[in-house]
Amino acid sequence: MKAFHVELWSIWLSGFLLILLSLYATQRLPSLNNDHGRDDVLDSGNLSITIFTAPKPFMDSTGTRQTLAVRSWLALSPYVTVVLFSQHPSVASFANAFDSGRVLVDTNIDFTFLGSPFFHSMIAKSCAYLSDIFAVIDPETVILSGFISTLNHVYELDRDWLLVALPQNASNLDNRKQVRVQEKILQQNRPWNHCYNAERMLIAWNNKDMPLHNGVLPPFIYGTHNNWIIHEAISSEFRFVFDASSTIESFNLNNATFENSTSLDIENRKWEYIGNSHLGANYGSFFYSEANYSNLPKILTCENQYIMVDIKKNIVYPIGRHRGEVNRMKENAMHCIAHQKSVTRISDFSLKDQKKISLSLELPFSLESLLSITADRNKTIVLTVSGYSYKDMLMSWVCRLRKLSIENFIVSALDQETYQFSILQGIPVFKDPIAPSDISFDDCHFGTKCFQRVTKVKSRIVLKILKLGYNVLLSDVDTYWFRNPIPLLHSFGRAVLVAQSDEYQEQ
Repeated sequence: MKAFHVELWSIWLSGFLLILLSLYATQRLPSLNNDHGRDDVLDSGNLSITIFTAPKPFMDSTGTRQTLAVRSWLALSPYVTVVLFSQHPSVASFANAFDSGRVLVDTNIDFTFLGSPFFHSMIAKSCAYLSDIFAVIDPETVILSGFISTLNHVYELDRDWLLVALPQNASNLDNRKQVRVQEKILQQNRPWNHCYNAERMLIAWNNKDMPLHNGVLPPFIYGTHNNWIIHEAISSEFRFVFDASSTIESFNLNNATFENSTSLDIENRKWEYIGNSHLGANYGSFFYSEANYSNLPKILTCENQYIMVDIKKNIVYPIGRHRGEVNRMKENAMHCIAHQKSVTRISDFSLKDQKKISLSLELPFSLESLLSITADRNKTIVLTVSGYSYKDMLMSWVCRLRKLSIENFIVSALDQETYQFSILQGIPVFKDPIAPSDISFDDCHFGTKCFQRVTKVKSRIVLKILKLGYNVLLSDVDTYWFRNPIPLLHSFGRAVLVAQSDEYQEQ
């Protein structure tokens, strides 16, 4: 009963804080009676901005926080469009509530078996949208002001660029005596939580010819990848990378009142973070070189003008309509630079932390839990068994099933390499602890002793799954599926064994 009262009080306090934040966000919207606000609205012109994000299901307090965040983005400009990457029905229902078509749901990308989108697939899909500027923002980050004005100014830069901005954590707002949300707190008191907020960074880039970085973008699961992106963008020098944290007022609502929500989320998704760390270490130069984020050039406002400051080189230059006033700006900007040096900025803490990848990569699911997650409503599961020598065939098999909209499959890995490879590809996989370990592509042909050992493994796993109460369709990875056979198999009724001949038959 005591725990129930604590939870009820937490929910009430969360709702109260969100109402105050909403009122504050409304007050921060541009007003025609405010000169700076007028610039934010009138300067936007026809500058189209597409914001991509991958929300969690719109349920409970998470849905409330995400709703407030998305509405804050739409309030910035009538030319902002939001694209939600998700397969969950609640996300589609949320988007349908907006009649203007400014909130879209895109399901045509790659997802893990748990529904988490792949970041590289999100970035690739962004090319299909027509927009002047693209942005990726955490679904619980509220933007109050400065976003449109900053983009208007940097859009005039005559080169490709990548903007990063670190949001404040709303849990840092002091509500012990009274809940007060003040502009002064957001502008001056920035006690950043680097470990948490570094991966909640807002990133935006202009739609021009150059890619964000050199090389291949790894199959990161959406959530922990920004450090790698920024590092590779800096190293590639394809784009001008700068920090706009000082001109964009934003904060992240996660952990606003539930103090342990962040740690719980990290614990539940630890395998995703570890997997992304493994990928980051094997792609690009992230693992081999350091990138000092605190040395990034920064865009500031000084005497109501936007300036770009390179603190490392001690260089200041105005951008936008005041670019001709260089000399006067250099003289008057020294106090702005001095203030900026005293403010905590993006650090390398999370970068160094991500390089600690000694933890093994494992799914936190037993075979029983994987079956309950992946099986269809008739408790039918498609099973395949594979070793690392067959990983290319495995991916071809998985991609074909996904093309046929068959998601109720599971993979039994014969070795640790296949197990970890499947996890990184978002495939539901488990490792058979007594499977033969000496499986090779050259020595496991039909009729060999290796082939016989693998066949016994398949039979044993099928029997185990049957005893757990599931229907099993066993398929080899070198089998090409033309269409879904499961409806046909169900038509035979219960307790039926169906086998397919691999011999060619003319019809």
